[in-house]
Amino acid sequence: MNINATLLVEMVIFIGFVLLTMEYVWPPILAILDKRKEIINTGLKNADQAQQCLYEAKEHSDQIINASKKQAQIIVNSAHNEAKQTLARAQEDAKTIRKKADLDNKEALQRQQKEAKLELQNKLGVLCVSICEKALASQPLPKQVESVLLNSLQTQQEQP
Repeated sequence: MNINATLLVEMVIFIGFVLLTMEYVWPPILAILDKRKEIINTGLKNADQAQQCLYEAKEHSDQIINASKKQAQIIVNSAHNEAKQTLARAQEDAKTIRKKADLDNKEALQRQQKEAKLELQNKLGVLCVSICEKALASQPLPKQVESVLLNSLQTQQEQP
């Protein structure tokens, strides 16, 4: 056998094999690879979209959280202000009640002092009359004189 002929036959068989492979084997493999490539590209696109949606959702949730924090701070500040105002009103009411109670107590004290003063004046008048009676030799004063003396004593005490 001749080497050239063998080499030529091998080349023809190899070229036939390559042509058969290109015609029947490669197209289905390439089609499967193209489908796989499309699936991968679709998956990557979907992943990018999901990543973008996740980023947007995170931004939106951050905005909502910040708005909620601001609103909560406004509510807290409003509650503090309202508590301060309520406390101030309560203090003012307490001062007003205290002033009224002090005034009522002062009036009651003055009234009691007047009553005690009148009672003391009456007792003093009776005592003076009895001292005068004993001084005048145990002769009782007429009721009219006693009454005039007591009234004059009272009017003198009330004038200052």
